[in-house]
Amino acid sequence: MKREGHWNAGGIQSIVDALKAVKSGNATLERPGRMYEVNILADPERFLDWSKPISEQSAPVREAYERITGARDPKLAEIRTREIDEIMNALASDRDPVTKSNAE
Repeated sequence: MKREGHWNAGGIQSIVDALKAVKSGNATLERPGRMYEVNILADPERFLDWSKPISEQSAPVREAYERITGARDPKLAEIRTREIDEIMNALASDRDPVTKSNAE
């Protein structure tokens, strides 16, 4: 499967090749990467907790979310975020965000 013209065609092909190698039993384990620890001078209250819905986020995160989505109601903000996600995913996958069909 080669997606010519896709912005990440080389990356896609690398993944496909790696999966073929695993399925055929010819995969090799490369040396793992390294883990770095850093100290960030930032307020954890301003961090997004990916495991919580917007309604359970800290006040600074909810305020930032409201500015981005334009919605004060957390449920409406989540709906708008899903819409934004759909558009971004469509753009990333070469689909038209309105018709949801593949762009040709």
